[in-house]
Amino acid sequence: MATDNHFLDAIKRATREGQQVARQAQQHHEARAASLQEQLNQEMQARYEAVIAEIPRCIKSHFCQGRSYGRIMRLRFDESSEDPRWQSEYWEARRPDPNKLKHAAMRVFIYCHEHGLKPYLVRDYDYDIGCFFFYIGINCCDHAAGTGA
Repeated sequence: MATDNHFLDAIKRATREGQQVARQAQQHHEARAASLQEQLNQEMQARYEAVIAEIPRCIKSHFCQGRSYGRIMRLRFDESSEDPRWQSEYWEARRPDPNKLKHAAMRVFIYCHEHGLKPYLVRDYDYDIGCFFFYIGINCCDHAAGTGA
């Protein structure tokens, strides 16, 4: 009987130790996930701020070149759930579905929309990597003189 109790005590102790290790691992992974999320948020904020800061220069540059529209942001593949490879064969400009944009691209689109820049999505092809991708473009005509750009 004493052997059985010793055996049961060893199983209980091993179970408690295993649960403790599992809790510690979970805490470690949660802390790591929070750290990675914070890093992603900081990167997204920096990307958003960099694009927004460049808008006046882009408007002035495109307007001076006689273009009424300008591209302001090339989307990374994780910034839209729309896949540019599945669009039609035509290189059409269209307004993106804001619900499909993610991260900094979504925030840039919202900023441009709120400031009357009429954002739209452009599909283009990168010959270096052999793949289609999206740009966010804006209307430059209405804003070249009014923004001081």
